[in-house]
Amino acid sequence: MVTIMSHISDYFEQFNSSLTAASQSSSQSLDVSSSTNKIPLTFYVFDFERYSDEMGTLRDLRTYMIQRWHNSFFFALAYLFLIYTGQIYMKNKPRFELRLWLAAWNTLLALFSIFGGMRVLPELIYVISRHGIKYSICNNSNAFGVVGFWTWAFCFSKLPELIDTVFIVLRKQQLIFLHWYHHASVLIYCWFSYQDYSSTGRWFCSLNYIVHGIMYSYYALRALKFRIPRWVSMVITMLQLTQMIIGCWVNLQAWQYKKNGEICQVTDENLKVSLIMYGTYFLLFAHFFLGAGFGLFTRMQIAKGSCVCIYKGKTLRTIDAIRLKDKSYLMRLGPQVYVDPCDDETILGRYINDPRNRLLQNVIFDKRPEEQCAYVIAKRDIAAGEEIFADYGRCAQLLNNNTLENDNSTAASRRTHQITTILDGLLKNYDAHIRPNFGEGPTKINFDILVSSFGPIQDIDMSFTMNCYFRQRWRDERLQFAEEVGVLSLSTRMLERLWRPDTVFHNSKYSYLHTIPTSNRLWRLFPDGSIWYSSRITVKARCNMNLKNFPVDMQICKFLIGSFANSASDIQYGWRLGNNNSVSFDTKVLLSQFDLIRYPQYDEIVDINGRNFSMLRVDFVLKRHMGYYILQVYIPSSMLVMLSWVSFFIHREATADRVNIGVMTFLSLATLSFDIRNYTAAVSYLTALDWFVIMAYAFLLASLLQFAFVHYFTKFGYGEPLLRYHDSIDSLVINEDNGQTNRDYKTNSSLFYPRIQNINKKKSQPERKLCLGSIRYYLRQFWFCLSGNDSYKRALRKRASRFGINSRSKLDGFARIAFPLCFALFNILYWYYFLHLQS
Repeated sequence: MVTIMSHISDYFEQFNSSLTAASQSSSQSLDVSSSTNKIPLTFYVFDFERYSDEMGTLRDLRTYMIQRWHNSFFFALAYLFLIYTGQIYMKNKPRFELRLWLAAWNTLLALFSIFGGMRVLPELIYVISRHGIKYSICNNSNAFGVVGFWTWAFCFSKLPELIDTVFIVLRKQQLIFLHWYHHASVLIYCWFSYQDYSSTGRWFCSLNYIVHGIMYSYYALRALKFRIPRWVSMVITMLQLTQMIIGCWVNLQAWQYKKNGEICQVTDENLKVSLIMYGTYFLLFAHFFLGAGFGLFTRMQIAKGSCVCIYKGKTLRTIDAIRLKDKSYLMRLGPQVYVDPCDDETILGRYINDPRNRLLQNVIFDKRPEEQCAYVIAKRDIAAGEEIFADYGRCAQLLNNNTLENDNSTAASRRTHQITTILDGLLKNYDAHIRPNFGEGPTKINFDILVSSFGPIQDIDMSFTMNCYFRQRWRDERLQFAEEVGVLSLSTRMLERLWRPDTVFHNSKYSYLHTIPTSNRLWRLFPDGSIWYSSRITVKARCNMNLKNFPVDMQICKFLIGSFANSASDIQYGWRLGNNNSVSFDTKVLLSQFDLIRYPQYDEIVDINGRNFSMLRVDFVLKRHMGYYILQVYIPSSMLVMLSWVSFFIHREATADRVNIGVMTFLSLATLSFDIRNYTAAVSYLTALDWFVIMAYAFLLASLLQFAFVHYFTKFGYGEPLLRYHDSIDSLVINEDNGQTNRDYKTNSSLFYPRIQNINKKKSQPERKLCLGSIRYYLRQFWFCLSGNDSYKRALRKRASRFGINSRSKLDGFARIAFPLCFALFNILYWYYFLHLQS
């Protein structure tokens, strides 16, 4: 950090020395004596002015502006982007007052500009009086000392001055092209000029400090609600125009000096850019000054609904209105009735301006053709000193020489005029903040819903989506009119001026109103004051699902409708066509994984935080399709279980084959179960599908454990057998225990195949004793296997070594029957439980 600061210090020393040499050379060329290099005396010099080149923060900022002046382009682009997005963001939001903040900001800028003008203006006057105009334009001695500091402060201040536009955006005021173009372009030009210390900056800084000091003082007083005469704002605009003219003159003088071969410390590029900038400023300010008009301002606060003034004048017929040359103030009051206050300057209504922004309009015209005038009515409370704005595009129908009104109005035009008159009368004293039947009972809101599309239903986030036409109907007795007029179907803009219920979807995750190609809303006004409001809405709502029986489950997705803030004593909801007929579907609902069984409707009173709210509920009962899960989960899992039974038909000496079958089926089921979790919700309990997969795991694990028993307790030989036999060696063990064996070998080629059998052919013992003996043997054998009896295993090895082979195990024979029967029994119980008992 110290190294960086030393480099910056060295840079400034070299830069100042070079500028001093250039200043001396230019002074010689301009035939100025050494005494002319003196700077005018200042009453008091502050430390931050005297040592600004040595103070770390100020030195870094000046270095940054010199080396990174091109960053001003990024600042200007960011400024334009932010004001554009800010206007979009504030479009549907209430304006911020920010009056005190605005007053403080304008006061700060006014003090800064006044103090800066006091520091640089004496130097300009001194240079002009001692050295002349040419020296003041072409010598950049103002880049150093006290004036040099305030020149830098002037250029740097163009960046925080962008905050002026922030107040305009947040207060939803009119943002004209002149404002943002001036702020963005002057920022870029000031930073561009400062990096080469243009000599013309002496004039530009002085003029701008003076004009800004007066302008921001005026803005601060206006923000504090001081009454400022109208001519003050006109004087400020004229001062700005004068500044632009002087700026163009300075640039042209510098250009002429350079053209004559004289030294002038400003580049040609700077002169071109500056001349274009000041020229466009002059044109824009002149257009603003001439096109804005004088305007009409209030002297005192005016309440909403009060009459501000009367728009009247000479009454004209249609033919006379067409012949007028100047139609600037002409207003149409009705058929064959026009008023023109052009010749009477005492009529205040003629001075009302059109802001071209409906958010700034604070009055409306109440046209009364029978009185041959129009009353200017306040739309809202108007503060003292605020300018009056009205929308001439809608309220006044001006004529030009190419238009002619048809005196014989058609039936359609007469009906339009009739409807306009009715609506104006209904809304004249209407207060949209008060609900119908206020103080007499709750306002009844009737609903019906037409569903155009339903689904999808998501298990993962437990939600469902619905596209519907949402229809509300209520009655407002304040809007009654004659029955012969009929039903009025009007623009939705009219709806913004009426009272509407604050209806919300309580279990909605998000919802939106369709606005393509236009806002999908419709409202109709009936003669008895009933309002029918329909809108097309897409809703994604929460559905609390119980997935314990998944995928043989049935779900109930609830759709809750109610008021956001009004309790049941204020707003009462009900189904317009009854509890079972108010929800309908445009077409038959076809869902990929569900069947819509029924959709009953209910109206109920719900307690929320100690308050009773009227609420409507629709229960969409959904039954899941099982076909997908049977094909993708149940059948593959069952086939893997059946595949594991193949190992029971393989001789126990084929260890690798039987192990591979068990392990591969187990891993295949694990892969399948991982894939299942991708489209099921992560719940903390076991679903029906989980139980089936778990039992499939259990059957596969049992087949592996079965072979482990066979391998450990009954397999004693090694390698591939050379002999085969018909009966198990286990039977030999039984017979040899009784001393009864017989060997009958068959010769086939060079191999011997022993047949081991029981030679006890006598039928003297009853068959019941034989069965009991076999049962005792199997139980004894099973107990020896479980307990790991060493003497039993040695006896088996001793008898098996006589043949050198392993025979077929009876455990395999038992498993071939037991496993399929158990799996079939499990499926019977599983499907019976979930399909019948759970439903």
